[in-house]
Amino acid sequence: MTWSYTASSKPCSVESVFVCLLLYFQIRDWLTLEEEMLRQQAVVVGDVDDILQVLDKQKVRLSINMSRCVRVAAFRQYR
Repeated sequence: MTWSYTASSKPCSVESVFVCLLLYFQIRDWLTLEEEMLRQQAVVVGDVDDILQVLDKQKVRLSINMSRCVRVAAFRQYR
């Protein structure tokens, strides 16, 4: 992927650059977390109890990540 800047492009505001960077790091952290969870929490296909336990752990992590997103949204709203 290549990025280019032309004279007709509008310059980015500091706030929009900050928000983009913040979102980038959140997505990166989320993907890293998902990758770790997939590596650490392997389940046996057909073991329903094991699958449900891993799903519960993932739901907890998802709620933590969602609360982070809400805090970011609140930060943006009050700026």
